Amino acid sequence: MSDKPVIVSTSESRIGRLRDFTQSLFAGGSQKSYNPGYYNLHPNSLFAVICIKDGGAAGDGTSTCSWTYTVKTIAGKEIGTTKSPDKPRIANVEYEVPNALGVRGIAYIDAGGGVRLYDVCERPVTEECP
Repeated sequence: MSDKPVIVSTSESRIGRLRDFTQSLFAGGSQKSYNPGYYNLHPNSLFAVICIKDGGAAGDGTSTCSWTYTVKTIAGKEIGTTKSPDKPRIANVEYEVPNALGVRGIAYIDAGGGVRLYDVCERPVTEECP
């Protein structure tokens, strides 16, 4: 298998936008040295991120958790704010407050080149059984 990434695109301009986005996204030593300019990302590729809570509520027995996050690359570059995960949360359940320093998440690049947050390490509040 080749070390070179496969970029899936229907137009040269999309490849250019994606290249420019990934260059800026992973600037600062996080790029693969054998392939400067790309980080094996193309639309719908998943990558790890750090998520810092910037709004929303924990939820309770009558409302669903609505935390939103500022999303940063593992290198610490901010790539989005007020992002909610695409993965559904359990309805009408309270969730623990995320660590103020951030929690791990998974993001992806959508077909339009935007950053989408897929999942965050959120935990429902649990109680010990009697």
